[in-house]
Amino acid sequence: MALVRELSFALLNDAEESYKQNGKFLEEVLQSLHDVFGEVFVKSADFLETGEVVRYETPNAIRAVLKVGNKKEVYTLFDDINFCHCGTFARVLSGEGLLTCEHVLAARLARISGRMKVNRLTDLQYVEFVSDLVDYIKE
Repeated sequence: MALVRELSFALLNDAEESYKQNGKFLEEVLQSLHDVFGEVFVKSADFLETGEVVRYETPNAIRAVLKVGNKKEVYTLFDDINFCHCGTFARVLSGEGLLTCEHVLAARLARISGRMKVNRLTDLQYVEFVSDLVDYIKE
């Protein structure tokens, strides 16, 4: 499964290169993403239409946290880490054959397509932001 996961995220790198060259996702790229990620891809595309992805970063952009949300739900993610607190990702962890969740995939697609908003935080605000996340996890 590790090799499949690695290849699937390599496909996302290819999708990013294609988007940079063409200014859009080509039909064959979208089909490949759907073939690999299945229903998670469909949900992530829907999530991008109904929600938003915001990157909160320190002034030097070394540290960042992402908020992926819509009117119903908001999830906090770390950039380039395949992990989320949602129910779908629990299925990833339980070995049900899923590679990621719609929130992680939506964040990656938002970054590729330039649909990710960026907000700057001071270092102190970032620490408070992450502390709130840790407090949430402890609950």
